[in-house]
Parts: sequence; C-alpha cells; structure tokens
Amino acid sequence: MKYKRQILHGLCSSTLAWVFFIIADLIDEFVLDSGCFIGAINFFILPFIMLMLYSRNYKKNSPILKETVWWFFSYILTYLLLWLIIFYFEDIDKFISQKHSSGYIDLNGIEYTFYGFSTLFFFLIICCIFHIICYISHKNSYDGK
Repeated sequence: MKYKRQILHGLCSSTLAWVFFIIADLIDEFVLDSGCFIGAINFFILPFIMLMLYSRNYKKNSPILKETVWWFFSYILTYLLLWLIIFYFEDIDKFISQKHSSGYIDLNGIEYTFYGFSTLFFFLIICCIFHIICYISHKNSYDGK
C-alpha cells in the first residue's frame, strides 16, 4: 500500500492519546483518589500537544493532501475503535476498577465517553483551523511574490 507510513502514524497517534487517558485515569483512581483531576488536565492539554506534534510533522514533511487524509482517516478509525473497546470493557467493569462514590447514580467511567468524544472532535477542529491558517498564509505568500 502506498500510504502505509501515514496509516501507521495515525494508528500510533490515536493509540498514544488513549494511553495518556488511561494513565491519567489510573493516577486519578489509585494515586490521587479523586474523580478526574489529572484526566481533566489531560482533556484540556492533550489536543494541543497533539496539534503541536501534528503541525511539526506537517511542516517538516509537507505531505500532499492524500497523505494527510490517510493519516486523519487512520487516526479517527483507530481512535473510535479503541474508544468503543475501552468503553465496552469499562461498562462491564472489566477495564479499570472505578471507585464508586454514590449508591444512587453510578457515573464512574463516564469520563471515557466525555473525554474521548470531546478530545477527538476538539483536536479535529483545531487541526482544521491549523490547515485554514496554513492555506491562507501559503496563498498570501504566493500572492505577494
């Protein structure tokens, strides 16, 4: 396949994002004994870290549109598959043992739904903004010549 490298990078990037979420949840549950302190920080910081890594790679390699699309396709597909797998195992209490704080309503593990959904779409939105800015600056640099 022609775009193996982009597919592999997208797969690794999304897996790495989930590894950071899982580590943050483990620290919250077992070290800090809090609901979502590190997870919330991770939720806000991770999309920007991913954007910095993505933009560095994009500027360094200057991929063509097809390469970028293949990267995003593999990133989104892997991210969603991992999200479904993790959410399923969390739902049946086989993933990370969550501490239950209430007897009435059990919302433990819901951070996987919230953080996963929000972080994926937030990262995609800021990447779109990045590409719009790159397009405008690239277009202006050619218009100025």
